[in-house]
Amino acid sequence: MNRRLTASTGLAALALTLIACDAAPTRLGTTADPVTITAVYSSGFGGIGSDALDALVALTSDQPVNVDRPRAGSGRPQEEFDALEALAAGNADLTVVRAGALAQRGAASISVLQTPLLVISPEHADEVAAGAVAEDLMADLSELDLTGLALIPGGIRHPFGYGRALYGATDYKGLDINSGLTNGVDPMIEALGARPDHSIAERRLARVTSGELDAIEASLLQTGPVDRPAVVTSNVSLYTKFDVVVIRKDAWDGLTGAQQDALSAAAVQAGHEAERMRGTEAAALDDWCAMPEAASVVASKDDVASIADALAPTIRTMTANPAVKELADRVAALGAGTEPPPGRVCGALEIGTTIEDFLVERVGDQSVFDGVWRVDASYQDFVDAGVSVADARINAGVWTLMIKDHVATVDQPNGPDCAWDFSLNADRVSLDMIHGGNDACYGLVVGTWHRDGDVVRFTWEKERYYDVAIDQAFFKRGMQRIG
Repeated sequence: MNRRLTASTGLAALALTLIACDAAPTRLGTTADPVTITAVYSSGFGGIGSDALDALVALTSDQPVNVDRPRAGSGRPQEEFDALEALAAGNADLTVVRAGALAQRGAASISVLQTPLLVISPEHADEVAAGAVAEDLMADLSELDLTGLALIPGGIRHPFGYGRALYGATDYKGLDINSGLTNGVDPMIEALGARPDHSIAERRLARVTSGELDAIEASLLQTGPVDRPAVVTSNVSLYTKFDVVVIRKDAWDGLTGAQQDALSAAAVQAGHEAERMRGTEAAALDDWCAMPEAASVVASKDDVASIADALAPTIRTMTANPAVKELADRVAALGAGTEPPPGRVCGALEIGTTIEDFLVERVGDQSVFDGVWRVDASYQDFVDAGVSVADARINAGVWTLMIKDHVATVDQPNGPDCAWDFSLNADRVSLDMIHGGNDACYGLVVGTWHRDGDVVRFTWEKERYYDVAIDQAFFKRGMQRIG
């Protein structure tokens, strides 16, 4: 299944187009309406951050200032940096990018949000995004020739251990901990005595499987990058991810005051809509606990205090600048009366089965699926199955499978081709979606199959890497032979 979209697409040179009703396109500022803003994804379609950009597109579709359907991102690990480069080059006007990427580019004010243990709860994050401090946090974006339109909380970040639970500070020492290249939290990981790891997709999975990778920092709102089995310390809030809606300064300055107000209001509203669709931290933890090979633990007060002690020197260093300290203090004050998520205990620490438990031993004719097939994956089927909105969006659409000798070349609706490998033994079937090491699809599922004419139907029993409900919803309408 599509767990991480990648795409390599050139960005068009024309970034900002004015279309006057009965007039030829003109330069920005010479006509009032309508204005089309060209956007670019900074991460794969359907995830946290890109969902806010999608909401902004929908909200402005019939408005005088219209944000166009975003162009595909680069698909590289540094995709968020690439999106910022697209804006800098004038190849796009607007994107939604995490604060960590902007901080690494040199925006000192936004770097305040990278301070460990500063924003400790979803309620605290909402106060920051809605408060007057948000504008000051985005002030230094002007040094990157950007204007910030809105801050959008992107989830509390927790530690997820592979084959181990991370309780107190001593549990982190000497570990390899995965984090996105653009997350910007290497200093935090190093302060805990661990080594940052930036591997992705099949390389990250290989390191987990071999025991080289010990943990990952991630959000319960988006657990796709968390290979399982894994255990989350659900009451430890390391930091909060914030996404920022940014627009090129030149493009912003070319808008009228009324247009600026309308676009800013839409950006804030898009953030609210994206947050609403994601659901709550508590619901996300429930979803995690319902997954196979997923567990959760709760750290003691002493354990939590030991993490704070270990991070204190780094926090002091990060806030040594008086202006940064003043901003950090204002952000911290907004958390008064809020508490970190309490977390809960679920699952078993001694979880996990081998990959072989999900593979069917090949017996008999393995070419019975040879041909061209179509899977019509319905968004509503995913939602009805309880799949997250993000996973539903990223997987919905028409998929085409060209199968030869049990290996399928898969043309997916929202990303590049990938390879799947079917294994058959009578009515038993397994499907390896990361065949050949491709990083555009993901999954290993086992179950049974039967054929009715030109339609093959699957009954999936268990999935190695995520909730089997995704596979069940994906194949609910069957696999239709078309050639």
